[in-house]
Amino acid sequence: MNNEILFFINILVAGGCTVLCCRFGAIGLACWATAQGLLANIFVLKQIVLFGLNVTASDIFIISSMFSVTLLQELFDETIAQKTILASSLALLLFAMVSQLHLAYVPSSSDFAQAAYETLFKPHLRIILASIFAYWLSMQANLFLLRWIHKVLPKISLQLRTVLSLCIAQLLDTILFALLGLYGLLDNLEQIILFSFTIKLITLLLLSYCVRLIPAMKSKS
Repeated sequence: MNNEILFFINILVAGGCTVLCCRFGAIGLACWATAQGLLANIFVLKQIVLFGLNVTASDIFIISSMFSVTLLQELFDETIAQKTILASSLALLLFAMVSQLHLAYVPSSSDFAQAAYETLFKPHLRIILASIFAYWLSMQANLFLLRWIHKVLPKISLQLRTVLSLCIAQLLDTILFALLGLYGLLDNLEQIILFSFTIKLITLLLLSYCVRLIPAMKSKS
């Protein structure tokens, strides 16, 4: 199965899980957003080719996480969204600390997993710190843009409002994370920024249709 097919399957799974978690209310969306943030940071080091573009394998997860936080603000209130951002950031920080503690254990002579864990988690402290900063700042920008767009264009649909705010927020997130977290670790950083943002836009546009699949959703407009 090629990467493009897997890409669309991944979006379908992420969107379906988002719709499902909406049925559990704010706590469901908050848990899903946090889980997606963790997955994004675990998978970020793997580079893949999509539509001829060299990108990381974590873009869908970070978009889905931010999309879930956006729904929390739109369906519930900004206080819950802000608490979720804080909880997600703390979860990432705790994961970084625990992963470094895990690596510090001296493996036995029969162990075969230490090298794999080191490959995955040794760069993680820098990556997660960069991710926390980029995630927090871009999400604050996203929530601000949601309020501003709703104020300036009160009749605009939730789907379009979400796409517009997340497009700008994702551009900020992509640039910040690439410079702070990936510089020196991956090759062709400029290409990764450009192509990653392109893939994120495709993912966002497809995920935005989940809005129409949430019957309990009530737009603030």
